[in-house]
Amino acid sequence: MRRAPIGPLISLVAIIVTALVAGNFFFTVDAHGRVVDDWNNTPLPGAQILYGSRIAIADDGGNFVMQHVPLGASLNVRATTYAATDVPAGDVGEVRLTPATLNITVLDSATGLGVKSPEAHKGNETLRVGSESGDIAIAHPGKDVTFTICAAKYTPQDVHTTLTHLTVKLDPNPAGACPTPPPSPTPSPAPSESPSGSPSPSAAPSPTASP
Repeated sequence: MRRAPIGPLISLVAIIVTALVAGNFFFTVDAHGRVVDDWNNTPLPGAQILYGSRIAIADDGGNFVMQHVPLGASLNVRATTYAATDVPAGDVGEVRLTPATLNITVLDSATGLGVKSPEAHKGNETLRVGSESGDIAIAHPGKDVTFTICAAKYTPQDVHTTLTHLTVKLDPNPAGACPTPPPSPTPSPAPSESPSGSPSPSAAPSPTASP
């Protein structure tokens, strides 16, 4: 029995493999970019770039590279205390992340120790009561928003920040306290109504004297 030549078969397999490799090459990209803080323009080293089970870590300058990502793929970019965002794979350029969480450490200005149960206030609203060691974590109020840090027996302090971690030093004050919200207004009593369908009684006319 005559065997079929294997040379053409090997060539066909090589062509198919080459086509698949070439196709994969032409339909993937090397995603690269730089992750920065949107408010301060500072790099975010350690930011994570995720695609499926793959992950890339931004370097000290906020730069990252993820090789051979399918064209049209979406990368998820995230960093601790920042809001995550999705970007298309490719030459991403700058990925700007917005602060989402503000961590506050409240210290006694005289001793340097943590202030017990500090509070963060915005107007009449209490944003959060902190821990026994003086730590508070709140949703970031915004870069141009002023809020108040206070505690019992300390002078309150108004602050604002574009950072995601803030250290506040309060001055001891025996009369110090957090702002007290104004009392709720007392509702006015409702006016009394006459029985339904009954007209109010009219005053009887005075008798007229006879001439």
